[in-house]
Amino acid sequence: MSIKSNLIKAITYDYPTEIPVFINFLPAALKKYPDEIGSIIQRYPDLFGDEYKNYIYDESNLAPTYRLGETVDEWGCVWTNIEEGMEAYVTGHPIKSPEDILDLKIPENRDGRIPHGFMYLRILDLMGFENAMIEFAKESREIQILIDKVVEYNCYQIEIAVKEADEIMFFGDDLGMQNGIAIGPERWRKYFKPAYKKMYDIVHRAGKYVYMHTDGMVYEIMPDLVEAGVDMINPHSFCYTKRDRRTCERMC
Repeated sequence: MSIKSNLIKAITYDYPTEIPVFINFLPAALKKYPDEIGSIIQRYPDLFGDEYKNYIYDESNLAPTYRLGETVDEWGCVWTNIEEGMEAYVTGHPIKSPEDILDLKIPENRDGRIPHGFMYLRILDLMGFENAMIEFAKESREIQILIDKVVEYNCYQIEIAVKEADEIMFFGDDLGMQNGIAIGPERWRKYFKPAYKKMYDIVHRAGKYVYMHTDGMVYEIMPDLVEAGVDMINPHSFCYTKRDRRTCERMC
């Protein structure tokens, strides 16, 4: 049975025959340890399949933010990379003040691309962490306007992507920090739960499932993610204490 079939069986509690497993390597690891990783792949074909070429480092196939140097995304965020094959980080935030939010234009591209960090992290990329936290603390009108703009753009992209997607659409957005939700669960429910629901409703209307990965300690909002439309949650459970990890595992 395929991984996709097992995933659907897991999502629907239909007794998958095997535990669905995905294994990926950071491009930097493929670059530095090609022989060692190749040996692992050949040793465990049931996990990696026959497509050995998928695990060969190829500089020409790197995403822009994995390339050495700087790149500017569609929102005007400047990404800086100091180690090829590793992910870049945002060093230039286009929004310097709340007034900039009002002038921010929604990108015109409609390519169906939904990168990791497409919602919550996008807000931080646009504003910078400190400025974003200040606006959330003030519960300003501008922060809601910014969220609405990002949601509008994401809905355009999801409407395109869902037409070509298989039965499952994959999303990734790191919502937690080491000890919880940065803006607190109540503000998260106020600002982001409706945003994710609006986006994930598009997927469900197309008759497809939502699979979401998120890092950080998020157990406080996992029931909310389910209510917002997440069918399968892939959390970063290493942030949790033993007690919280058990809570997380019961919800997955």
